[in-house]
Amino acid sequence: MDHEFKKFLAVAEAGSFTQAAEHLRVSQPALSVAIKNLEQRLGAKLLIRDQQNFGLTQAGKIVYDSAARLRLELDAMRQILSQSSGRTAERFRIGTIDNVGQLLFKSGVDDTAEKLEVAVSDSRRLLEDLLLDRLDMAFITSPRPRPSSRLVLDEVGVEPMVLVASLSLKTNLNRQLALGRLGQFLSYNEESNTHHLIDRQLRRLGLEYAPQVSSSDPYLLKSLALAGRGASVLPFQLVAAELKRGQLVLAKTIIGRPVYSAYQSGKYLPPSVVKLIANIGDHLSRNYTAACRQAGVEAKSRQGVLPRP
Repeated sequence: MDHEFKKFLAVAEAGSFTQAAEHLRVSQPALSVAIKNLEQRLGAKLLIRDQQNFGLTQAGKIVYDSAARLRLELDAMRQILSQSSGRTAERFRIGTIDNVGQLLFKSGVDDTAEKLEVAVSDSRRLLEDLLLDRLDMAFITSPRPRPSSRLVLDEVGVEPMVLVASLSLKTNLNRQLALGRLGQFLSYNEESNTHHLIDRQLRRLGLEYAPQVSSSDPYLLKSLALAGRGASVLPFQLVAAELKRGQLVLAKTIIGRPVYSAYQSGKYLPPSVVKLIANIGDHLSRNYTAACRQAGVEAKSRQGVLPRP
């Protein structure tokens, strides 16, 4: 594709010359010149850009739709040619939230025809990278706010998250649950989607909490829980081994974290990646059933359930 069209797509999708220039690794003046040259070639103004507004003109929307379709067709063509010629498959860039990344390697990631590159981050950053074409698809949790209409979201499954604490805090945890307040709570960072999900569910269950530590790293939260620093809501798969060994105790509480596959509208997903997504969905379903069984909660329910005091 013509490099000026590529730069126009980057600016339109980033919604900013600054972010697009950073993604393309070019200077903002060079990017502005490329857009002006394209507008002159097409004989139409493509962008509305002033101090208050930034967006596409009517002509810009037409050019964007056509250029985006062409990009997708070129991607699909290269993929087909790569497979038919027996050449090394092109890379496919996948982003994922924390614990779901582990499922990639249990779901046949090594069997895909594509050369996969995997990045782990939070949902907000993954969505930004999708819009800037740094990723081809991503596994995210419930987005806040709703993402761009240019992105497609398909629910893959529900990841079970469980309220756990160290064995030494078992009595204290039960007392706090009976009182409806978790005094020592290890929380995800407030800006994360997972935090907002946990917050809504705990409040729905009538539980107040006072965060002792906040982190975006669930492995750090697990380490602190094992050290007796407090209780935390963590992915069941992450703590299953410690629960089995009796290092952590489990409250009768299940919180379902929806997991979505996200990608740009019209994006070509190779068959092996589609199969990978389905396999991850199967793993999530099995993990949810196992977590509910261990917590003594009906598997058909996605809401948290607390024991009666």
